[in-house]
Amino acid sequence: MITLGKYLADEGSKVAIVVNEVGQVGIDSDIINKFGLNTKEITSGCICCTLKVDMKTTITELYNSFSPDYLLVEPSGIAFPNMIKQNIELMNLKDSVEIAPLVTLIDGSRFTDIMKSVKNYALRQIEDAEIMVINKIDLIKPIEVPIIEESVRQLNKNATIIKMTAAPNDQGFNELVNKIVPTDDEKKIYLDTKIDVDETESPTILEIEELDGHTHYDSRYSGLASYANNYLIKVDDIEIDNAKSITFEVAQNLKADIVRETPEFVGHIKMFLETRETTVKSSITSYTQEPTIELIDKLSENKPHFKILTAVSGIDEDKLRHIVDENIKLVFSKRKMTVLKSFDDDLKHENDH
Repeated sequence: MITLGKYLADEGSKVAIVVNEVGQVGIDSDIINKFGLNTKEITSGCICCTLKVDMKTTITELYNSFSPDYLLVEPSGIAFPNMIKQNIELMNLKDSVEIAPLVTLIDGSRFTDIMKSVKNYALRQIEDAEIMVINKIDLIKPIEVPIIEESVRQLNKNATIIKMTAAPNDQGFNELVNKIVPTDDEKKIYLDTKIDVDETESPTILEIEELDGHTHYDSRYSGLASYANNYLIKVDDIEIDNAKSITFEVAQNLKADIVRETPEFVGHIKMFLETRETTVKSSITSYTQEPTIELIDKLSENKPHFKILTAVSGIDEDKLRHIVDENIKLVFSKRKMTVLKSFDDDLKHENDH
């Protein structure tokens, strides 16, 4: 999403991004903003529901105040791309707005684990796609790439399949741009969805409920627990090396505790610690992956804070909440730092989705 947004911006276009997170705390929009792109964040609910009320208002506000040439929509894994497309089509937007093909990003390095743990939900996102991008093929053994490609093709015979890495000037990225970016000045809305299980839920087909007129997935049946929070740190600033150490230790400890509860989990644990000078970002996507650490060097006037979003298969949501809170408290207290949660996790939402 960031790569596409920056590419379009570098080409002289105005780009806005709408992101949807699960829970009251969003992370992706904060990271995207640090790359100079405008974002509108929808939290505390499923974008399938929120679109009906908020999306038309959001698009209208963005059009009137910013007039973007491109609007990229990145729903969380709980959303169904075709449902979002249909809702946008019903908004009676001006003729100058055109919806580009639906893109589903498939994490090739975790395709087997995803299909094992959250198969039904992943299938829906694959079936809805008009373009399927198999990402991270550089992390897969060459002999496995055509196997994954053929497996995906059997699930959706009509979609275009593109293989991609994160390398600069990647051939797959260029192919994707050629498929979705118009050759004229028409404005388009891009729906870019992911099934790297960043918050994806996985009910069985018989556990689908009808809510507010559309197919909706209740988290009670999802098989994937989620929890997010923002922790204010009662210090003026944190040195970069210390910030890296804190973030990596939290990530390692979380993974170890979660593996003890659910040994072969998939999902997404993403967090960042923002200091005055930099943001330290860490991510874990399954039991097979070690925590990654990334530095985003952007000056900030905010006091240090720590954000985390977790979505993990095979674990009780209360247990996940406890593991996250206790580990963060422990790691910071070892360094004589006090953290305060922004949101009271004991107050559960009435709409549990």
